[in-house]
Amino acid sequence: MLRYANLGWWMPGPLYTLLFWFQTETIRPLETWLLGPQAAVASLLFLPAGLKIVSYYLFRWKCLPSLILGTFVAHHLMYQPGEANWAPALVGSAASALALPFVHHAARLMRLDIFRDYQIRPVHWRHLLSIAFLAAAVSGTGFVFSWSLIDPSFAGLGLLPRFMLGDTTGAFVFLSLVMFAYRIKRGQPVA
Repeated sequence: MLRYANLGWWMPGPLYTLLFWFQTETIRPLETWLLGPQAAVASLLFLPAGLKIVSYYLFRWKCLPSLILGTFVAHHLMYQPGEANWAPALVGSAASALALPFVHHAARLMRLDIFRDYQIRPVHWRHLLSIAFLAAAVSGTGFVFSWSLIDPSFAGLGLLPRFMLGDTTGAFVFLSLVMFAYRIKRGQPVA
């Protein structure tokens, strides 16, 4: 376990940026073609949300600086290249990354031990998806707030349900892919 401990400090951010690039280059055009232009703002299948929850589950607080930086790079450089909107993008990135520990610790305060006594043990996928759904509400609210700082005419609170749905379905698909890859690696049957 020790050899994986240092991965949490640097790996989640670059992976988030890479997965976000994949999202914008492949999934977003397909969604825009199928669902219209609103899919370009709020995806119904946002895979980077799954990476955030897996990173937080595995590395806890260690992954947060890397996730904040990776989220900032992905959103700022891919959405507003060259613009001086770095402060709101940083606020949105921090809200996005800090939503997971906020929801996790709020659940612990209510005696809902979603990650099983704060240990890295097998956890039921429904627990991870419930954290993803609640964190999507916090993260989406932070995104709407930060985007309204960049563009005051942006009225995105109506997009919050789409953000929540997109983050949750993205987390579900990402978790399924990770589980699928893990079973193949261990030589277990996939079905």
